[in-house]
Amino acid sequence: MGAIRLTALAALLVGAVALGAPTASAATTDTVMTWDTRNVVSGGNPRQLTLPISSETGAVCSFTVAWGDGTSDTISSCSAPALTHTYAEPGIYTTTVTGGLDRWSFHGNTTDRLKLVG
Repeated sequence: MGAIRLTALAALLVGAVALGAPTASAATTDTVMTWDTRNVVSGGNPRQLTLPISSETGAVCSFTVAWGDGTSDTISSCSAPALTHTYAEPGIYTTTVTGGLDRWSFHGNTTDRLKLVG
């Protein structure tokens, strides 16, 4: 399958979602993103990352996420606790999401949006 790599421009567009813009949608292909968990705002945890998944009615959430530290989780609900991952150390990690996921949104996830770097 092809991969979608979010760029700085995409990060800005996704950041706009927090400001009330329409929710971004993605096809069911691999989505590769790079995160720097050290980029925290007040109340953020530099060892944790919560994927910015929309939980609105009708959202598709059936995917596997490889967290970039050798671990992975299978997600079957848009509100699954496994959407939040704790790393052993703060740092830069590349995640790969594979499967069905049609809505990304930083709306409500204000502590992790600065962590997306590419």
